[in-house]
Amino acid sequence: MFLVIGILVLIALSVGVAVIAHQRNRHAFAWFVIALFGSPLMGILFLLALPINVDPLNLNDGRENCQRCNERIRKYAKVCPFCGVEHTPNYS
Repeated sequence: MFLVIGILVLIALSVGVAVIAHQRNRHAFAWFVIALFGSPLMGILFLLALPINVDPLNLNDGRENCQRCNERIRKYAKVCPFCGVEHTPNYS
């Protein structure tokens, strides 16, 4: 009975590690397997030690490039906070 409860707790904690991995833009199934066969505590500690994985090509983040300095600014910004050039918001 204790073995079954222990296995269920291990699976539940491994699913928790997979959820955290997904939130940090990591491969959730791979981290589930790591936590399941390694240790959920080890998986959480490794995930927290790694930086959040940012997709550099994510163009649907509500931002666009400044025409002058090419920095990512808010799509409806009137002035670039980096170079100070005025923008006409692109409403398309």
